[in-house]
Amino acid sequence: MAGKNEIITGNESLDELKGKLESDLKIGKKIGIEERLNYFEDVSTEYYKRVWEHIRGGDILRFLVNESDKVAKELGDDKTLTYSKSARQIAEIIKKYLKVSPRWNELVTDKTKSYSDTLERFLGTHQTIPESFLAKCIEKTKGVEERNKFIEMLDNKGFDYTEGFDLEILSTASGPVLHVYYKRIRDKEEPYIFDQEINIELIDEIIGEGK
Repeated sequence: MAGKNEIITGNESLDELKGKLESDLKIGKKIGIEERLNYFEDVSTEYYKRVWEHIRGGDILRFLVNESDKVAKELGDDKTLTYSKSARQIAEIIKKYLKVSPRWNELVTDKTKSYSDTLERFLGTHQTIPESFLAKCIEKTKGVEERNKFIEMLDNKGFDYTEGFDLEILSTASGPVLHVYYKRIRDKEEPYIFDQEINIELIDEIIGEGK
């Protein structure tokens, strides 16, 4: 989340990274831990071994979106992350902020307070977890063919070190609205862009599929 900051080399330990990011703070912290951004796995299972075969083979993301849910179920692994489970974890975090949104809007519009109109959060996680959520959004709004185009643009692996997508929760008169934006440029090809308003019901659908 801070990879484009000049003081960040990418070689820092977690403690060193915290020190750099929080150097200007007198109190409080900039970094917190969210367990749903973690990578859960059961190294004893056959499914885990299958996952690592695809990591080494360089096509882990393609395997995840096309096969992982089915293979994990067949092999009895209910811990190691799959396509739907990874997408669910991100969707659950978004659901949390959807619940926070109305109260934040009340604070913003309260003239006796001085809150910024934007509550920003930068979330960092392991490769394939955010990609799975974004792939689900693309699949459900644009179809499987468009999802596969996205996966191919990522070389079937995942985001680069500082790459990700933007998600906004916008407060409107009729309630919160979700907007997702992602752009990738590869060589001299046309950039891949996903710029889409997402139904809140879709978040619940993704959560349900990952259980």
